Amino acid sequence: MIVLRSSRQCLLEKSRPWSKDYQARKRGELPLVFAFTCNRRFDYNTQVSYLTQIMNLTFHYSDPGLAPMLYEWRQDPIMKKYNPLMPSSVDEVHERLTKYSSDFKEFAKAEAFFWFIKMNDEFVGNISFANVNKTMLTSEIGYNIVSSFRGKGIATQALRLKIDEVFKNTPIRKLIAMVHE
Repeated sequence: MIVLRSSRQCLLEKSRPWSKDYQARKRGELPLVFAFTCNRRFDYNTQVSYLTQIMNLTFHYSDPGLAPMLYEWRQDPIMKKYNPLMPSSVDEVHERLTKYSSDFKEFAKAEAFFWFIKMNDEFVGNISFANVNKTMLTSEIGYNIVSSFRGKGIATQALRLKIDEVFKNTPIRKLIAMVHE
């Protein structure tokens, strides 16, 4: 499990804090390599802006009309392997999309946040903050990229943008990324 705190603190926690690599990273002897951490060698905001312009990434609100597309994405064997969700139908995906919010201003009443990721006006994936715990101010983060667009840095860039946004616009203090292997 990887736990993220605010992007300004740039902390990395792993489930094995006794590992030699973790301790070396903590002391600053090895670079932080996980995508959600800040690398202090470059200006984070400049890089995010530059990469967003190159990739032309935008976010589309949680649209129940796109449930068939999302359902099709969830049938991908790689997606099922790393994000083992319960089997569902198009109608169940449609219902879930109607419950999601795409506006952090609705934090008080929203249970989860969801966006479709677009690159050059083509849908390439989705990102979500689910299981929002308003007492502990935590949330799980999840994402999916269509197989033909994987390995191009799209998820990394989308996550950087939304993680920065969630810490700026909500009281969330910690994001949790589950890794299923």
